[in-house]
Amino acid sequence: MNSLSKPTFTYRRRSDRPHLLLDATEAAERGRQRASLLGDELLGGLEAYEAFFAKAGLDRETIQAASGRVIDDVGAWRPRIVEEMDGIASEAGVDPWQIAALNARTELLGMATNGAPGECSTLIYAPVGRSTERTTTPFGVQTWDWNEELNDYWHTQAVRGYVHDYVGITEHGILGKIGVNSAGLGLFLNILAQQDDGVGGIPVHLLAATILEEAATVEQAIELARATPIRSSTALTVVDRQRAVSIELSPSGVFEVGPSNGLVRLAT
Repeated sequence: MNSLSKPTFTYRRRSDRPHLLLDATEAAERGRQRASLLGDELLGGLEAYEAFFAKAGLDRETIQAASGRVIDDVGAWRPRIVEEMDGIASEAGVDPWQIAALNARTELLGMATNGAPGECSTLIYAPVGRSTERTTTPFGVQTWDWNEELNDYWHTQAVRGYVHDYVGITEHGILGKIGVNSAGLGLFLNILAQQDDGVGGIPVHLLAATILEEAATVEQAIELARATPIRSSTALTVVDRQRAVSIELSPSGVFEVGPSNGLVRLAT
């Protein structure tokens, strides 16, 4: 178990976000590339989340055990993702479970004894079938409202080399979150919660990254979401050139919420 290095910068309202161009075609090398480009900022993000987990009532032993389960479950689902996380850990000089914990932060917080606050709003304009509108192509916007102490530790990224390239934002060490891919599929993420949430199956952030990498349409995104075992709650709103749907996932199942009066609204 590593002792994390103290970050070399302090909290501030940043205007100098890192932008990562990730183009390695081999998974472990892509992970090393991600960690190398982030440098000490990745360690700062790890330290910030370690403090955040402790604030939520999670001790390191619980996090390490849960993260080991994540590695096993993801390895059975998409082995290349574990290879990429291992690459991040190797380059950063930390343990693989620490990177798994970042990617499973939603699931870990679902175990917390102190509930995490709500966050994020998404609005999709989906004027399907409205021939009088100036545009019939859906589009959307999202706020990403997270905790102030984690303000320094997110970045934009352009990811290349799998089925589809994609661009978007994510937190340091987390493979994906919000973005749009080269097939024209956009993805938005809102946290949800229910009493059965916890660790097990595939973390929703890794599912989000995989949808951006593998799905070209809303239908393909829904199919992938339904085929993925999860144990936490979230809403992944997906939009392509013809359709917009919010995919609400939880341990109880996967549910589709389509537009009402031309809009898909989510606030958590």
